[in-house]
Amino acid sequence: MLLNITEAEYIKDYMLWIKFNNGVFGVADFKSILGQEIFQELVDDEKFIKHAVDHGTITWDSDNEFGEIDIAPEYVLEKLMILKNTNNHEHYDFSIS
Repeated sequence: MLLNITEAEYIKDYMLWIKFNNGVFGVADFKSILGQEIFQELVDDEKFIKHAVDHGTITWDSDNEFGEIDIAPEYVLEKLMILKNTNNHEHYDFSIS
């Protein structure tokens, strides 16, 4: 089965709650990729928040020559913090203490 992202919801601070077509779900923190040139536009958190799920991957509108930025589901899965015993991130406090 080809790995696809089926849902992505913004939480805060460059974190998205992600669900995959294989049933895995959790939170991915994207702060670590923002230093890479291709993702520099996403440092603007207003731009980051405006993500979409398109053809099984997360995408953002971009000013680059391709018109969008996307990120492979396999990479997102590697960065995932798996949430146990829930299919809903609302039960977790993601605030910084």
